[in-house]
Amino acid sequence: MSSLSTIAKAVSFHKQGKIEKANTAYRKILKKNPKNADVLNYLGMLEFQRGNYDLGIKLTKRCLKVFPKHSAGCNNLANMYMTTYDVDQAEIYYLKSISIDAQAEEPLYNLAVIEKTRKNYEEAEKNFHKVLALNPEHVICISSLADMYVKLGHFEQAMKLLQERLKHVDNHTDQKSSLLSIGRLCLLLNDKKNAIVTYEKCLSIYPNDPMATHMLAAMTGEKVPVKPDEQYVKDLFDGFSLTFDNVLEQLDYKAPQHIQTIIDEIYKETEPHSMRIMDAGCGTGLCGNFLKPLASDLIGVDLSPGMLQRAKFRNEYDELIESDLNLYFQNSTQNFDLIVSADTLCYFGDLKKFLQLSLSSLNPNGRLIFTVEKFDGKTLTGYNLEPHGRYSHTHSYLTESIQESGYKIEDIIVKELRLERGKQVQGYLVVAKAPESLAQ
Repeated sequence: MSSLSTIAKAVSFHKQGKIEKANTAYRKILKKNPKNADVLNYLGMLEFQRGNYDLGIKLTKRCLKVFPKHSAGCNNLANMYMTTYDVDQAEIYYLKSISIDAQAEEPLYNLAVIEKTRKNYEEAEKNFHKVLALNPEHVICISSLADMYVKLGHFEQAMKLLQERLKHVDNHTDQKSSLLSIGRLCLLLNDKKNAIVTYEKCLSIYPNDPMATHMLAAMTGEKVPVKPDEQYVKDLFDGFSLTFDNVLEQLDYKAPQHIQTIIDEIYKETEPHSMRIMDAGCGTGLCGNFLKPLASDLIGVDLSPGMLQRAKFRNEYDELIESDLNLYFQNSTQNFDLIVSADTLCYFGDLKKFLQLSLSSLNPNGRLIFTVEKFDGKTLTGYNLEPHGRYSHTHSYLTESIQESGYKIEDIIVKELRLERGKQVQGYLVVAKAPESLAQ
């Protein structure tokens, strides 16, 4: 078999997800030819993808040492730096990739994304349009530019792009993604009727799709679940895990800040590194930096593997666990002094099971501190599924549910949590305390 055929076979294993076979094949080639730049690049990608981040970066750098003008290697190394929060290094290698190959779409697209996250929207728009000039059917670029237009309030331009995207998609995943994006944009345009039509169309093509099912329930108020489908939550947060922190910054997200303020007050006399703490729904780890100084052990639990991968890079957590929160509490034998949950319970309707199970995982006098969105209307259940897909809760429901579960309420404070369509979302910051003795 020729060298090119051998490499092609190894790459085929890689694309099929046959990681160990691909690893063996790549390393066999490198044993004969240690300076094969393409294989060093592929192996670097593979090692990074399976969590060996330092090794992945090292191998890709070896690729560039062998062949400094390896455009794809520069782009891949930049992607690795982006994933590990080193944006400045990422920018250097994206620019280097473009200098080698001015027609390279991906580094130009990724550079546009960096400018977008920096809020250099004019520069980002220029780069997005350069990509589309090279490839008018670059579906991800169309989607990203539409997303930027949404953030800037240019909804009509965004809708035009998303409808254009729908024309170009040629696979089920992208078609579904386009319909879901159009549905969300209809909501921003206050076009509830077409939002419902779009979600119904999505379900006619993809029956029981968790995202479309959940959003249709939010639109119509029919068949509202007490808790979203797990796959809906995974898809939602895996889908924007790489841009999650930037998105929340643009939404003026304040839940972690509110929790930090009250923790600083409650635990100001507490010895450092003396508490076992759980971050319930830790996401990318935005609470880790202020929880870590108090924690002897800091455990993060989240349903989204994409979010957990991002949290890992912060190096704040002693353990990160992929699990539904209720399932974790049911199976865990660990007990905590503090459980924190920042804007995770707005993805729960009925909170009673969570409250009962979390109490069973607290030490005597331990605390649960969390935020939820505020609902002022009338509801038979005490919670409401909002059009944006999150739940809001009434004050009376929170009070009754917390007390019934066995907690003592220390505080329920009204706070501004984030922006939604340019308006502040009101929420509750809740501090609940476990009794002095608990039946274990």
